[in-house]
Amino acid sequence: MSVVDESLNYEKMVHTYGTYQLSRVIQQTGGQAVTVGVAGGDESIFEIAPKVVNFSKSILSFTLAPTLTAGALYPFMNVDGYSCIRQLQLYTRSGLYLCDINDFDRYSNMTMRRNTLNSDVSGWDCPGEGYTRTTAVGTFNGLIPGAAVPVLNAGVVARNYRYVAGQFQGNLQECRYLIQGLTATTSPAINFEILLENIPDCFLSENKDVYFGGEILYLRIVWGSPTKVLFNNANVDLTGASTNYGNTLTIINLMFLAAIETNPVIENLIKAKVASAEGLQLLMPMVYYNKLTIGAATTQNLTARYNRAHGIKLKKLYWSPYNIAEGGFTSFDNDNTAGAKVTQFYTMLNNMRTSQYDYVATNYDDYVVKKNSLRGSSIYSSNEYYYGLKILQTITHY
Repeated sequence: MSVVDESLNYEKMVHTYGTYQLSRVIQQTGGQAVTVGVAGGDESIFEIAPKVVNFSKSILSFTLAPTLTAGALYPFMNVDGYSCIRQLQLYTRSGLYLCDINDFDRYSNMTMRRNTLNSDVSGWDCPGEGYTRTTAVGTFNGLIPGAAVPVLNAGVVARNYRYVAGQFQGNLQECRYLIQGLTATTSPAINFEILLENIPDCFLSENKDVYFGGEILYLRIVWGSPTKVLFNNANVDLTGASTNYGNTLTIINLMFLAAIETNPVIENLIKAKVASAEGLQLLMPMVYYNKLTIGAATTQNLTARYNRAHGIKLKKLYWSPYNIAEGGFTSFDNDNTAGAKVTQFYTMLNNMRTSQYDYVATNYDDYVVKKNSLRGSSIYSSNEYYYGLKILQTITHY
């Protein structure tokens, strides 16, 4: 090994960087609008031309506007992740799936705070702050910084509503969980800007230029039930009775902005690599999903099986205990404050314990162990960690 001062280093190096142009793609049918029924399940499919694309630089963009519920009820929208999307898929025309995330709303709710740097989130827009306007303002990137203190009507201060009693608990920087209409006749419309690079541990967030030998790709969005996106409350500060949202959702200005490589040198290199005998080979992450319903017993044994058919390496395991009621204000209820759902636990991998002792939630055992892995993330405190319990088990030797 040798170290040469830059003033004496005359080595010739040529750096080539990707240059991208966003190309607008409209869904196959319906133009730029979708009406999502109460049950959800409506879909949007985008056909992506056979070009060199970088999906991590691409954007899914739309405006979501709920239909107001009759009566003096205040609408609240879940904004801790992308609550309006049930499933996200990317596949080739020949049927090869590159990404398939079921319960994408829950997946984004579980992973975004942990995987997004707080320094990044602090610079994102704060749409819906106070809602002094009836139209969407700013863009929503999956999380909303919580430092601002909006003032609602009648002087009610709402720093960061959780799903209970309108109280703010925890760090002032804690990302928001809800936005609310200013009045019972104001709809909390919001402009979604889903940056695919912010979807953790999947092919879409891989910063790679890809080309599939002239094959067309399809991006498929299955929209979730509006009851998981919004709920109503009798009072603006959430101190009243909450009821499920029972109307449709209107999605407008829907488009996929594909980041197309415009640097001809890189484009030709990638196409030549794909056409070569060796081809273009990539190791790509894939998300697999298990949903387990527990019984009434106080002690539970939950098992998820993964084998070589799922991939060559198991990278991470996320798990979180959600409320069995998947609608209204309990849609994303994974509150484990004071051991509300999980009092103590331990984990095993291939029948070998990954911890020497049981973690007792009321003693903060699991938080002490996970605290270092949360540094720099958008989870700021033990209070926030337990309010939305999201356990990440990082696998290093399988």
